[in-house]
Formats: sequence, structure tokens, C-alpha cells
Amino acid sequence: MSQAPAEASDADAMLAACYMLTFQSSYMLDGLSDYIMMLRGCGLVTGLMRQRNLHGSFSIDANSHIKHMEAQFGRFPTIDSRIASDGIRSLSLVKPLLKQPVEEIFYQLLFDVLVPLEQAAPCMAYVHFTHIINEFIALPQSEVHHLLDPENQISQVLMAHFLVILAILSPITSLEATSRLCNVPMAGMLSWVANICMQMSGKKAERYLTSPKSVVETIRANTSRTGVLVDDLLVLILNSPDRLLLSQHDIA
Repeated sequence: MSQAPAEASDADAMLAACYMLTFQSSYMLDGLSDYIMMLRGCGLVTGLMRQRNLHGSFSIDANSHIKHMEAQFGRFPTIDSRIASDGIRSLSLVKPLLKQPVEEIFYQLLFDVLVPLEQAAPCMAYVHFTHIINEFIALPQSEVHHLLDPENQISQVLMAHFLVILAILSPITSLEATSRLCNVPMAGMLSWVANICMQMSGKKAERYLTSPKSVVETIRANTSRTGVLVDDLLVLILNSPDRLLLSQHDIA
């Protein structure tokens, strides 16, 4: 992995390893940093394949993913706008605290997903969500470390909101793959939010995590399985959205 691929077969092996490790990290209760870094690895290898014109088993067309999802746009469910409104209110509380340019960039990317979701425009929300993933891939390593730094309270709050957005968008992102995606455990990603909330307990940032913490606790409380699956999220978000809502007093 430390050397650029020379042949298409080498690139295939590297990209397959990145995909596998990304997927594996999503199962790990402490796998957030690994997950983000392996996402970056997927982007790096794909970029090298394009630069070297190495065409293997995987598509390296920068637009192939969005083209695939464009065919699914008509199937996108409309997610209850009140869930997005809660996210916007919660995220807006953080804005005055932003200090670093990368924090402002990440904040705006998150906000840009929630606004169209609130306006019942799920296709646009999804497109903006892909911008977050692309930004994780493109950011300098130092700025990614800043966002992942467990001692940086503001970046941890932003990361918790990102992970909750990831959960809320699951009725849409589940269309990225086959129905087998519904069998994917979500306990790891939910634990990442819970871990952030626990680490920030008693600190200034704790009050800005009310909404993410509530969403995760509600998901866990309203699923019957020991390990929460994507399918559990689909049922909760689409059929029982009221359970995920907070009062304005809770967020303020």
C-alpha cells in the first residue's frame, strides 16, 4: 500500500483491500478514525488509477457513483423534514464556536445536506452528502487529523452531527447497493456517536451534543435486535419519525 500501483491487477488488489478495510472499520466500536482514513485510501487509489490510466475490475470514473444513483432518484423516499429541522437547530448552535477554516468548511457541508432535506429535496441532500465524502478524501492529512482529534471539542461535535446525518440518510444511501445492505450492522457507527458524547461529558461541548445523543439513544431504544441493522433504521426513520424528534427546549 506504500507504493503506487504499477499494473491494473496491483491497483485492483489495493482498492479491494481499501474497500474491505473501510467496511471492516464500520463494524468496530472504536473504528471512526480508521473508517475515515480508509475512505481516504479508496479515494487515493482511485485517483492514482485514473492518473495512470489503469483500468481493472473496479470503475474509476469519477462520476460513476452519482450516475448510478441518478437512476435511483425516482425511488428516493422523502424523510420527515422535522428531523432535518432538529439537526439544523442543533448545528446552528455550534456556528459561533468555529475557529479553524476546516471547521467552517465541515460545518457548511453538513448544513448543506440538512437544508434540502428540510425542504423535501432528498436528491439534492444526497448530492451534498457526497460532497462531504469527497472533502474527506481531498483534505490535507493535518486537517483530517484536526477533525478527528478527540481533544478538539468543536470538531468532535461536528463529527457527531455528521454521523447522525449518515444515519438519517440511510433510507437514501441504502439504495447505493443491493438489498443485502439492509443486513449491515450499525452498532459500530452508533457507538462512535455515543463515545463522543461520553468523552465530552462534563465539558463545554456536552450541551451541543443533545440532539446527536438523543437520536442515537432513540434508535437503540426502538430497535428489537441486539445489533442495530440498517433495516431497523429504515423502519424507524420512515415509519416512526416522531420518535426521533426533540422539543425546541431540549435543543436550545
